[in-house]
This record gives sequence, structure tokens and C-alpha cells, in this order.
Amino acid sequence: MLGFPALKGGEFLRNEIEQLVYNYSSQNYSNWQLITDYHFGGYAKVKPELLQFIHDFQAQHHMPLEPVYTGKMFFGLFDLISEKHFPEGTRIVAVHTGGLQGNAGFKQRLGIEV
Repeated sequence: MLGFPALKGGEFLRNEIEQLVYNYSSQNYSNWQLITDYHFGGYAKVKPELLQFIHDFQAQHHMPLEPVYTGKMFFGLFDLISEKHFPEGTRIVAVHTGGLQGNAGFKQRLGIEV
């Protein structure tokens, strides 16, 4: 299981997640990791390559993304796939967490069409 923090320096979340999981289940799990390389400068920060990926993804897959969470996660996932991070034949399930209402805010505040 992979998690993609939207925060720059999101490695600190590892301890918090471990503690929350332990408090809930009284067990420690090692079947997950945080991938902290796809924050694009930090929370709610965007770069042109992220916006281009979102536009291309939406055109190809007809599924909207937003640049705070899901765009970064899918960018990271597709990048890992292209780098052959996963063994061939791996079944991947990605959870789209929503957040699309933020796209209107990006357009209004920054003039960025997402």
C-alpha cells in the first residue's frame, strides 16, 4: 500500500500513521510506505508539469483530478509505473478521494484552469 502526502516534508506523517493504526488495531504493519517525492513544492502548490499531467489525464481517461491531492497522487503513481517500480502484471487500485470542489478556487484565485 502506498500513500502520497501532498505536503513537502511529509515523512513526519509516517509516525502519526503508525500510531493511529496501532491505536486502532493494537498491531504494527509494514505493508505500506509513504512516497514523498510528488508534493510539487508543498500543500496546494502546483507546477506546470502537474497541470499538464492533469489536463492530459482528464482528456485520456475522462476522470477529473485536482492539483492538491488526487493530481499529485496519480502523477506519482503513473511516474512509478513508467519507472517499472511495480512488477509486471501487478494489479493497482488507486483511490480517488475527491476534492474536486477546489478546482473552482484555483480558477477564481489564481486564474488556473484545472
